[in-house]
Amino acid sequence: MRRIKLGRRISRAMDFPEELLSSEPCVKVFAGEMAVIYGQRAVLECLPGSVHLLTENGDIRLLGEKMHIMAVEGSIAHIGGKVTRVELHYDGEDG
Repeated sequence: MRRIKLGRRISRAMDFPEELLSSEPCVKVFAGEMAVIYGQRAVLECLPGSVHLLTENGDIRLLGEKMHIMAVEGSIAHIGGKVTRVELHYDGEDG
């Protein structure tokens, strides 16, 4: 617990997204026109109607129109297009 608090303080000081410190995947959708996924490991599929990503705990599928990958930087993926639905298929013990 102490390590996470220290990491959060450092991330705030460096203007770093806190989502990078977590092992859980995180999806942020901005105005339905763009999504940022933290914790992705690989792109499984990219079609005009969906983008399918692998995470440590399962997979995430974003559905919509004109979906495309804008950038992948390490464990962060930026997805463009009209996002209408996000599906999480969780393989963890608690889900």
